[in-house]
Amino acid sequence: MFVALSAGPAASQIGEPAGGIAASGAASPQLRWQYAGGDATCRETLHRIESVQPGGRPVERIAISAGVGTAVYYFHPLPLAAVIEESGCKVEVLAVRPGVQVFFSVSLPRTVDRRTGQPLALLVPGEVLRVAGGWTALHVTDVPRGLQREIRPLRLQLGGLSIDARGAVINGIVLNVYGGPGENEVWIGDVELRGRVAPPTVGAGEALSPSAATAGSAGAAPFAGAFTPRDPFASPRVDGNVVPAAEWSNTPFAEESPPLTPVIRGDSDGGQAATAPQSRIALEGSLLRIDGQPFFVRAVEHRGEPLDFLQRLGFNAVWTEQASEAFLREARDRGMWVITRPDPILLPSPGASGLQRTLGPLFDPILAWDLGEQNSAAEVQALQRSADELRRRDGPAGRLLAARPQTELRAASRAVDILIFGRDPAYTALTFRDYAEWLRGRLLLPRPGTPAWVTVQTQPDPAVLDQWRAAGIDPAAIDGLEPEQIRILTYLSLTAGARGLIYRSHSPLDRPDRASRLRAAALELANRELAFVEPFLSGGQFAGMVESDRPEITAALFRTDRARLLIPLWIGPGSQLVPGQSAAQEVTFVVPGVPDAYSAYLLLPGNMAPLDARRVTGGMQVRLTECGPASLLVLTQDPLVLHHLSQRGSAAASRTAELWREIASETSRQVRAVYERTAGRGSVPADVEAWFRMSADSLQAGDAAQARGDAADAVRQYQRAVRPPALLRRVLWESAIGPAPDPTTDPLAVSFQTLPWYPAERERRSTAPWGDNRLPGGDMESPEAWSSAGWQVYEYPVPGVEARAQLLATAARSGNLGLCLSVLPSDPQRPAVNVESPPIWCESPPIAVEAGDLVRIEGWVYISRPTSGSPDGLVIQDSIGGEALAARIRQTVGWRPFRLDRTATRSGELRLRIMMTGLGDACLDDVTIRTAAPAGLPARRPLVQAAAQAASPGG
Repeated sequence: MFVALSAGPAASQIGEPAGGIAASGAASPQLRWQYAGGDATCRETLHRIESVQPGGRPVERIAISAGVGTAVYYFHPLPLAAVIEESGCKVEVLAVRPGVQVFFSVSLPRTVDRRTGQPLALLVPGEVLRVAGGWTALHVTDVPRGLQREIRPLRLQLGGLSIDARGAVINGIVLNVYGGPGENEVWIGDVELRGRVAPPTVGAGEALSPSAATAGSAGAAPFAGAFTPRDPFASPRVDGNVVPAAEWSNTPFAEESPPLTPVIRGDSDGGQAATAPQSRIALEGSLLRIDGQPFFVRAVEHRGEPLDFLQRLGFNAVWTEQASEAFLREARDRGMWVITRPDPILLPSPGASGLQRTLGPLFDPILAWDLGEQNSAAEVQALQRSADELRRRDGPAGRLLAARPQTELRAASRAVDILIFGRDPAYTALTFRDYAEWLRGRLLLPRPGTPAWVTVQTQPDPAVLDQWRAAGIDPAAIDGLEPEQIRILTYLSLTAGARGLIYRSHSPLDRPDRASRLRAAALELANRELAFVEPFLSGGQFAGMVESDRPEITAALFRTDRARLLIPLWIGPGSQLVPGQSAAQEVTFVVPGVPDAYSAYLLLPGNMAPLDARRVTGGMQVRLTECGPASLLVLTQDPLVLHHLSQRGSAAASRTAELWREIASETSRQVRAVYERTAGRGSVPADVEAWFRMSADSLQAGDAAQARGDAADAVRQYQRAVRPPALLRRVLWESAIGPAPDPTTDPLAVSFQTLPWYPAERERRSTAPWGDNRLPGGDMESPEAWSSAGWQVYEYPVPGVEARAQLLATAARSGNLGLCLSVLPSDPQRPAVNVESPPIWCESPPIAVEAGDLVRIEGWVYISRPTSGSPDGLVIQDSIGGEALAARIRQTVGWRPFRLDRTATRSGELRLRIMMTGLGDACLDDVTIRTAAPAGLPARRPLVQAAAQAASPGG
């Protein structure tokens, strides 16, 4: 049975209309959709009835201006209806931006929400508007199963509360009209209900509040526990992802986030005694709380270091593949949280006598179970089953479930509590700006509100290290990112909305070599800075990027209800390879959305310096006379915030200064060492020694400030000491690599530290005895020959796009045909904003190589229009360099050559993969692979020639 509900007066049969907020602020009796909160700040600019739906039927138009978040809810009350298999609804929606989602609001009359004293209420999700610009019907179906999916994670959030879904009732429809920060307009048309039957009577003594019982007879009155409309103009707002003002005053800002509290234990870790409370861990929306306080995860990949060492570096958690019982005891004793795989040894099979051990104190340090990486739809489906089983076996502990899906992110987000994302962009063709775009797009794909932890790279990719090793370089001496790159990646991760960071590491941080010591110092400094501003990160919101008057400098803006935090970042071209000086004089930002009464301050350990700030068109203009490599700006009028920040900075001032000195002196030493080894090559500034003297003078000034107890000035001087060698580092690198359009095609060109070996390697390749082409079918001249040679085409179904690979005359650079990879929207009027997974790629036949072979992959590519939907564009990668050393091309001017130079690090097969990651067309032609044997060995025969000879009578 269907019941049709119109948006206009004809809907009067469902009861008295709910009040809405019209554009003028006055309530209109015709408005059916009420503002009902959400985690994004929102200003309603228009709300009225119009007649724009086909047929002239009235529709309800809502226009909003929203901040950063995931949800702005509008609620349509309904007469109470039982949840049955046939329950469903359809809502006609038109929006200018995609992302609108429909839900049923469902209350559970037999379960009381202990937080509110009302029947427990939750949302059962329906369809999401994928494409904007046209009328679309959004449905909610399969309500009983959807209800059970929502109950499982809710039970964990409520500390193992027994949830009784019997007698569940639908009390309304909810639309999430949030389409991202900025403006959105939504027109809501007809609503159709299916399978509506009156709810059953709740027995005496069961959990049904008086207001709930009254709502049943009131028809359209919201059921108790349903959405309570809130004023979108109210200030300040307190939402699930915003730290309430009280937390600034009630939480000592100078203390660390709550660690694991050691528990009293007996002789056995498997018994029931001395078990810590299981309600310590809770997710409220995307906000993680431990013991009721916001908690920001600062984890590191464990490589055998003592936990007390990692704790001194400022980490509050470790990420490890396996956690032995001894390791868990050490973590518990040290007060460190653990993220690990659910080892079968630790989680016995159902029915085993040791099952209760998962509830004992031995496992208290485990913050989250890591369910691994998923690379296909089948693996995501298996993830759901694994998550269900793990919750059944370990649910009462309240531990979080995390996963690392590479595809099907929305489905994966329904299975687990936390998604883990991240890539390693340093020393690759993926710029930091493009990486930030990828991260922010990635976090739009899961279910709205799903919290994410982002991995942060701290070392070069192993494939890059292998290429350096093959050139005779000891990678242990240079196995680390520059400290500036680690800081940039840290804050770019936060701009995507990360609620935790996991620093990747493939070697121990406590090794005595210089590279490990510098990496440890950079990570300790990053952790101290994160702890300094943690209220902005754990409970605040990323509000957007703020451009400066310098193109290479942008800033990340974070907000709480009582302050703003502005973090300048230097992400100019090539900074993922070799960063610049990360400092400048006279930098100006115009910060939007800042209250008139706010003032601006520069944060330094033990010091807060007022800044020049004034109101201008577009916001508050803030001017920095000296913008250093780690400047932090706070805007507030609250003296309590300033007091806590000052206290926090003073407590860490001396150690922060020591770390900056270590980084400054090591940076200067590294640059001088490379400069002396490359002296006379390329054009270098004539006053290089003066630059080093400037750095040494600043180091001495910092030492003097530290001696007199002025840590703030010491930090300032040590940061100044970094600038001259950092600037010289960039100049020397640009001079050495020349005008190469894509230095990532040469593994020794991606790092400043490899410059001493770069000329010799370039000379070796230029004089190598390259053989003929060994790649069959690379001329793309015949579909039959191309296929029979072993080329393969792979497609991955992505909703909303159509992909194909063809040999076409229009794709030819030479000859008759060329390869065209095409990914187009299924509906050109509604293109996908983010392409989740590469829809199509081609793989070459294998080419045999021996360890030590030089490999040169060349070809031509033409992309007439910029690709969209992915910052990677066309990706050309080989099995030696992998993703790290792949070429990424989004547009070309005419036909453009590409070249990948490699050294085979082991004997085996080499394959080439050509992959289209977003929307667009890419043409390729004349692709070749040539090899040169190591000195003293004959060049290998081309594969094409060898096959021909084998087929000949004398072969």
